[in-house]
Amino acid sequence: MDIKKGKKVVVIGAGPAGLAAAYYAQKNGYQVTLIEKSDIPGGKGGSRKYKNFIVDFGPHAYHAMTKEITDFVLEHSGGQMIDIPVLQKLYITEKPMGYPLNFKEAISKFSLWLNARIALDYVYVKFKSLFLKLPQNSFKQYGIANFGRTLYDICFGLYSERVWGCSADELSAEFAKRKLPNLSLGGIFLELLTQRKKKRKNDKSYLNIKRYLYHKWGIGNVYQNIAADITAKGGKVFYNSEIQGIYFKEGEKIAAITLKQPQDFSIECDYLISTAPLVDLVGYFSPGVELLNRLKEGLPFRHGLIVNAILNREKLSDAHWIYLVNKRFHFNRLSEPKNFSAHLAPKNKTLIMLEKICDESDPQWHWSPHTWRDVVQRELVFFGVKADEIEDIFLTSMDKAFPFYLVGYEKIKKEFLAELSKIENLISTGRYGLYLDIDMHDAMILGKEAFNYLVSQRVQEFYDNHETIYLNKRE
Repeated sequence: MDIKKGKKVVVIGAGPAGLAAAYYAQKNGYQVTLIEKSDIPGGKGGSRKYKNFIVDFGPHAYHAMTKEITDFVLEHSGGQMIDIPVLQKLYITEKPMGYPLNFKEAISKFSLWLNARIALDYVYVKFKSLFLKLPQNSFKQYGIANFGRTLYDICFGLYSERVWGCSADELSAEFAKRKLPNLSLGGIFLELLTQRKKKRKNDKSYLNIKRYLYHKWGIGNVYQNIAADITAKGGKVFYNSEIQGIYFKEGEKIAAITLKQPQDFSIECDYLISTAPLVDLVGYFSPGVELLNRLKEGLPFRHGLIVNAILNREKLSDAHWIYLVNKRFHFNRLSEPKNFSAHLAPKNKTLIMLEKICDESDPQWHWSPHTWRDVVQRELVFFGVKADEIEDIFLTSMDKAFPFYLVGYEKIKKEFLAELSKIENLISTGRYGLYLDIDMHDAMILGKEAFNYLVSQRVQEFYDNHETIYLNKRE
């Protein structure tokens, strides 16, 4: 503790990863300062009030995968966390199916001709793979090799192209590993026959989560309590803060961060933990234009937009999330927060969240709530909603919400993190700082572990092993 006394840790971003990093740094005796660009903690896990509704950026259920992080969340929940029996639906045809996709159910709802095509396509790719090594570098290649062309197209491929606005040939196989079941179709058939599921600790997807938790008054309450705990113990949290620059001394060592807002001043630091998007972090260094452009092109982000519709009805459905795969839909996913907690909406009303991923150049990213009304009406009429039931529409915009994995991004990311590791007192972590599509649980693990690796001078080791670090922590 004598060595740590006076040592200052500055954390950029008060989302799940940043709050966990700050909390554990403070717990280990360091002076902590958190810098957050928003007016509330939690990042994309934050919660706000709108009229008589509590609104998340999602909503986001907590995936309970380790005792340590789950205890950390429960400790800061005020005893208000509830277990939720998650119900997810999927519309491939115009009939709902369960999600994760239950192929036994799907087979019963697909036509005889479609089932025959699925089986024949799968047999064909498996036969072909006996003689040729099928490439699996892109989302499309991975999907076809594991599911056959027909099943891939109707369940994953065409939907993914609509969601991301590009050909699936351009998307990395990493998307597939995170979004699709980590099985071949043959493995799925084997599970159906044996009725036994193989435990996949290192499965990058979240399709095998067994326990979901949610805060009675919105998941953001957990992060508000963590931030309050940090300030109560002497830490500082600056909200509505805009970073002007990061300054160095002694060559490759960071000395201070200068803020534009809320006022123009500098914060000295011995260690810096950043959870900002990599492209933003580089921008704070004022680097050469070439490096910044390379990052923007090689490690881009997509924005997230939620069109929220308040309905004058008690409920729309019992599902927590509904995946809108059928091409008749405009949005990617629908969620109903009231199914997470009845306290998020008045008894006689419900809120429907319609999600869409946008590029900066997408005109819809700039639409007003009024402009969205006709699209929302067309979408919800499928679920029996009348136009006069839509009381209000408002938007939740999430800048740089999703890492956009293009083929070959892994090499660019590895090279960039290697360069970043030369800065001895900086570590980048979390969903955006490591360019990962992860949940709150894994982000908090990476926040905590980033602090441990940073102060023990193992930054390069952290970057080299960051994926196995959080995957191996799962229980």
